[in-house]
Amino acid sequence: MKTLQLALQRHGKAIKDDSDFGPGTERLLTEFQREHRLAPTGFGDRSTLQALGIAPALDATSAASLQHMVDGLRAGGRFSDAQITRIAESSQNYLLEHSAALGQVTHIQLRNDGQKILFQNDFRQMRELDTQQALDGYRPSQPLVEAPAAPAPTAERTAEAIRQ
Repeated sequence: MKTLQLALQRHGKAIKDDSDFGPGTERLLTEFQREHRLAPTGFGDRSTLQALGIAPALDATSAASLQHMVDGLRAGGRFSDAQITRIAESSQNYLLEHSAALGQVTHIQLRNDGQKILFQNDFRQMRELDTQQALDGYRPSQPLVEAPAAPAPTAERTAEAIRQ
């Protein structure tokens, strides 16, 4: 949450970086969204985080699996282009939210009855997302914010730590 608040500060918003997503953060986030002609949701969705410069990204394997599913949906003719776009965005948000539990997702598919989107990794661990929830626009329980990378230890510090 602090990353989101610091990004809002970099964009000129007077906000305290207290790591709490309270009414003040929501109000300033909504204000930022309106200023950037984004949907004023008050939530750190992907387009907002991209505009703030802090959007997380999928690993290459998961991104390729997602693209494969989207290509299959387009070929199947079951959904309109707008619906496929919404399913893809929702699936990406779902993957980002569950990436710690699933890791790289190697297979994504629409279940035969069309009611669920299935996400599977190499270890055969699986998660499901309701297709209707994806069509409605899946919103993660917390804003998807990429934490800044921790600086790598310098050679001097590492050598000093080894000596001790």
